[in-house]
Amino acid sequence: MPAGISEAEAKETALNSERVKPHLLGKTPVTVIYVPGKLVNIVVK
Repeated sequence: MPAGISEAEAKETALNSERVKPHLLGKTPVTVIYVPGKLVNIVVK
């Protein structure tokens, strides 16, 4: 994902990623942590 995209775009891209979807099955995203240009961290329960 490009480093300069907005927070909303980064979260949407991460949550819809084919690499992430299997890890979200049966779990609920509690929060999404975004650090501009560095990372998107998804906390699930």
